[in-house]
Amino acid sequence: MESIHYVASYMYRDDGTEPLRYINSVSVHEDYDENELPNDIALLILREPFTLNGAVKALPLAPEGHVANGTALVFGWGSLEWGGEYPDVLHKEEKTLATEIPELVAEDIGYKYFAGIVSSGNVCGLPNYPGVYTEVAHFANWIAKNLPQNY
Repeated sequence: MESIHYVASYMYRDDGTEPLRYINSVSVHEDYDENELPNDIALLILREPFTLNGAVKALPLAPEGHVANGTALVFGWGSLEWGGEYPDVLHKEEKTLATEIPELVAEDIGYKYFAGIVSSGNVCGLPNYPGVYTEVAHFANWIAKNLPQNY
């Protein structure tokens, strides 16, 4: 897996200062179906951990069984318009949760936490089109079971 790596970046997609880590292994949920997208979650186990500092921080997982409500923050480097260019600066947007399914980062229990993973959408990121997200809290047991013992 020498060609697979993960880059931690705060604001810029490629400014030459991003810490680089190789991926040691990938655990895809055993019930994932690429056509229907249930259980759309995987763990990337890095060969060595990132050093946490002012630019690289850990974000706690949503508590097991917790359902985010209200608003959530969505981050990404995806195109901001259909067929548009990809931005060089990390895009952040606040989204209202229309259902009980959380988006990426929420803060409804007194602190920010990792609530969801972007899964799919007909026209991802555009106004008036819903996004589809994987609820992290729903997979807390699967995550714990699939992490290496030294994590």
